[in-house]
Amino acid sequence: HMDIEDKTPFPKLGMVIALDKSGSMGGGAGSKLAMAKEAGIRSAELLSARDLLGVIGFDHAASWVVPFRDLSQKQKVIDTIASIRPGGGTDIYPALEKGIHTLNHSDAALKHVILLSDGVTAGGNFEALIRGAYHEDVTLTSIAVGDDADRHTMASYAEWGGGNYYLVTDPTAIPAIFTRETLLATRSFLVEEDFQPALAAP
Repeated sequence: HMDIEDKTPFPKLGMVIALDKSGSMGGGAGSKLAMAKEAGIRSAELLSARDLLGVIGFDHAASWVVPFRDLSQKQKVIDTIASIRPGGGTDIYPALEKGIHTLNHSDAALKHVILLSDGVTAGGNFEALIRGAYHEDVTLTSIAVGDDADRHTMASYAEWGGGNYYLVTDPTAIPAIFTRETLLATRSFLVEEDFQPALAAP
């Protein structure tokens, strides 16, 4: 028989999505915000019930749209993401600070932030925050949306955070990027390499 007798629990993934919901993201069908919400929903659908997910919506202020928790009530999480509405200006720092602080205090084995924004942000010591998080094993991927995005700054965030940087000029590409990032994060525990089998018992 080929049953796996030692069913070791798979390590938990903790993911925080920091989502720009400022006015420039738009609110109608086909807008940047609509695509971002669809992307967040896809990420939730890909994660297992025991993984941890939190969604922070930010404009001039940052707040938890979906509090950081397991996905045992996945449909409720999906419905909440779908209800996000656009707001005012753009201030990324408080959103990252909230997400990183929460991940630092979680018991997840892998901790990842996905930041999506389309605009220039208010100030803050981003490098110290993101590099500090990386030293605590919290990685960050940044997705810059739109031709007017601050590409250099968003790329720097990903570099400091040990994640990936994406520039998106077509909002319809956002969900595919989130899907890729979520799959990459959940596969980070898999080791693919050649090995030599050894006889352990008769």
